[in-house]
Amino acid sequence: MLGSEDNIVKLPPLGVTEVDEVLNWVWLVDFGQGNFEQAKNVSELALLSQWQSSTLFARGVIHRLQGEFTRALSVFEEAFNDTQNSEEKLMIATIAYLTEWQSKAIFPDGWAIVSSASAINSTWLSRLTLLQKQVQNLVVCLESNLIILIGATLPNFRQLIINLTNSEARAELLQNIQQEITTQIELFQGLELLAIAQLLYTFLAEFLALAGQNKSGWQILDNLTQVYRQSNQHLVTAWYLLCQGDLICSIAPWGKPIVFGYRLVSQLEQTLARFSLDRANAQELYLKARQYFATAGAQRGEGMAILRLAYLNAVGGQWNLASYGYQEAQACFVATGDRLNAVAAQMGSWWTSLYYQELDQPCLLEIEKLIETLRQDGAIAWGLSWGLVFAQGAKEACVSEEDFDVALRLATVAETIMNVFAEQEELLTCQSYQPIWQDFQNLMASFYKKLTEMLVEANKWAEAFTLAEISRIYSLRAVKNYQSPQQPIPWLTIEEISLRLPPDTLLINYLVTEKYLLAWGITSEGLIQHSLLSEWQGKPIEPDTLQAIQTQWLKKIQTRTINPQFNSLLSRYLLQPFEQEINQVQHLVFIPSFELQWFTFEALVWQEQLLAEQKSISYLLTITQLLEQAAEISSGALIVTNLEANTANQTNLRNLPSLAPGIAKIIADIYQVDPLSGKESVAQELNKTLTSSSQLIHLFLSEPILPVTKLETEVIVITLYNQTSSQTLTNLIRQLIETGVKTIVINRYLQNEVALGMFLVFLHLNWRSGATIAQSLWQAQQQLCQVTVQEALDFCQMIQNQIPWQQISERANRAMLVKSIGDILTIGTDYQRAVEAYQVAIAIFNDCGYLQEANLLQNQYILLQSLAQTPSIYQPERLIYNSPEYWSSYLIVGNWQLSIKN
Repeated sequence: MLGSEDNIVKLPPLGVTEVDEVLNWVWLVDFGQGNFEQAKNVSELALLSQWQSSTLFARGVIHRLQGEFTRALSVFEEAFNDTQNSEEKLMIATIAYLTEWQSKAIFPDGWAIVSSASAINSTWLSRLTLLQKQVQNLVVCLESNLIILIGATLPNFRQLIINLTNSEARAELLQNIQQEITTQIELFQGLELLAIAQLLYTFLAEFLALAGQNKSGWQILDNLTQVYRQSNQHLVTAWYLLCQGDLICSIAPWGKPIVFGYRLVSQLEQTLARFSLDRANAQELYLKARQYFATAGAQRGEGMAILRLAYLNAVGGQWNLASYGYQEAQACFVATGDRLNAVAAQMGSWWTSLYYQELDQPCLLEIEKLIETLRQDGAIAWGLSWGLVFAQGAKEACVSEEDFDVALRLATVAETIMNVFAEQEELLTCQSYQPIWQDFQNLMASFYKKLTEMLVEANKWAEAFTLAEISRIYSLRAVKNYQSPQQPIPWLTIEEISLRLPPDTLLINYLVTEKYLLAWGITSEGLIQHSLLSEWQGKPIEPDTLQAIQTQWLKKIQTRTINPQFNSLLSRYLLQPFEQEINQVQHLVFIPSFELQWFTFEALVWQEQLLAEQKSISYLLTITQLLEQAAEISSGALIVTNLEANTANQTNLRNLPSLAPGIAKIIADIYQVDPLSGKESVAQELNKTLTSSSQLIHLFLSEPILPVTKLETEVIVITLYNQTSSQTLTNLIRQLIETGVKTIVINRYLQNEVALGMFLVFLHLNWRSGATIAQSLWQAQQQLCQVTVQEALDFCQMIQNQIPWQQISERANRAMLVKSIGDILTIGTDYQRAVEAYQVAIAIFNDCGYLQEANLLQNQYILLQSLAQTPSIYQPERLIYNSPEYWSSYLIVGNWQLSIKN
């Protein structure tokens, strides 16, 4: 019992005497008392005799306590509609909203996914907000506020504390929280509602510990334990003993189930220092708590103590004993209808048993069945969190090769749990769950990288290759706001991959781990070479260092400042291990690691020439892209220009002047089709056109955002008109692959529109003539290197013939073309004509209102005027685009062997 009878009577009741007696106020203050199963039976009988809002409300509360959130919310809706009393409505709305909040945002360890309950908007929140303004009864308002404090505010405070990196701000917040809890304790003590004050003391101790004052928090609980022990209040004594043990373990606030020593919010991913905790002291406290719970007749509380004792046995490596303890705890919870704690105990039993026995198919089916039940009950955050728990367990177990099998078992359970939830697409897209999904993907990527390291160190390169691919896919899924369906990841072997490679191709797969840069070289004959690099220029390999090198390399290419020594260094580290194999093939397929994504291998020096001058090159985002590759496609094509996809999923004209409309028309003529312009179609028509059966689509995009979610095409060529990061480029490529596109040709950057246009025309002409897409791109690179000043001017004339003159934007495009002609003439040293071209372009820009472009060009015009004063010889045969900055921008991702059926 909680204190004396008088104090209990003063606690707010549910309104159904029989249910109140069985639950023993656990719906508000849970000290391990109350029998949910018995309460459920009693409420069913009560509903048969009296169908009214209070009875329905009590039934909904029991559903909530049992983790049946979906059913609880349905019953709360009935109860809410059944009463006209605003005070009753406020209590129903309060509990209903917190039920929804717990379903979506509260982890088993008592932390909130997000830092504010208002982040989950709903009808219940609207009702609650309105009723709080209408109800004037102070007692009812106090009850409502108390429920929100316990159910939402304190979990939010935990999250807020962790989110704060400023130590002063964190200290100030903690001080405010402690002051608030202290005030609440004094308030409820004054009202003689001692059970509530007893519960709030637990919160106070926890927040003192969070503030680094663990000793003070412990002392509060210890003093209270002595007081209630002397007054023979066994239940409260047991509760405080339990919480003292929790403070030692630093894992479970205010009696929540222990989740194997892991905090689940992203800022606390790390395993807690369980091997340094005072196990003996914690064990003594938990044993005493169990005895007092048993004396008080609180079977659920006894199960909580057993749950923790099992955890301590697991920490000590006593896996059999721990597993038995979890099973004993589960029996207590099943008997009392505490389904959520029963799930925790069952998970603990599986966790510990996997350290000494195999994971068989019947066990996986049991796990799927349990998780599916949680999903249907709406216990989403609770269920998803166990995926994080087992992922953490897998990562932690991955210490040595001897633990390899245990780690994989735990990882398999984690993946099984998350795959059940992934089948419900709205759970992937809901913002509330995004942190969980992202944390899980990051954990699994890190785990499989660690396993890959272990296998490589054991010289098991073939096995390591399979795990490296799994790690890569998890890393891609870990990006923020990844919301695509998550299919199970296939385990691909090197033998399966080699069967899909033609004889003249070498695939080089890179992976950066915490310690190494790993690389596998695979041909149609299998794994022929591998490389392990632990140092870069005498320093340990670090992912951030390689990412910085990738950024620096791309910048040097774009600015023509490639250092020969730097180039040779990159070539030595990235290509040299595969020297013999590279020399024996015609085509190279690179699968860069995240840190090297989309590294410009084309511009690396190889045997005194650039690599792209000797070999055709393509890329894969993941190995799985090799699984479905067609040989030929039909010649249909769709060319779309002037397209911009904004956040409202509408299409607009690109306002900046560009040569894209003229280039698009020239490309469209190659396929004998008319280009589609964003100006000529609304979003709905465009969506219909883009999802038609065109075999090739070429989109000119101002932003790396897809205008549609489905593309029925084998090949897509994308021209991006704005600089984008490697990560953004990866996201776009991944989205394209997920829409069904097999081959993507896309530019890393945009350097020069005339060079770009000529390259694209070469590419499409080559492909239209029957070459594969890889051959077409390679030939286009070589052709662009041979373009002269005069040929570039001739191409400008072709573009000019395609650009109209009627609209302002069209005249601005003409001005951009004239400016480009001036640029080409400058390279050809015909400064006089270049000055004249700039003068015309400036006049058109000004006339069209493009003042910024006119002013920028004016500066070049002034500089060029001084050069025009000096006699010069026009050089029409001068090569103009033979630098990597012009021809290395485009890359192929996917099926490089595709050709057009003629």
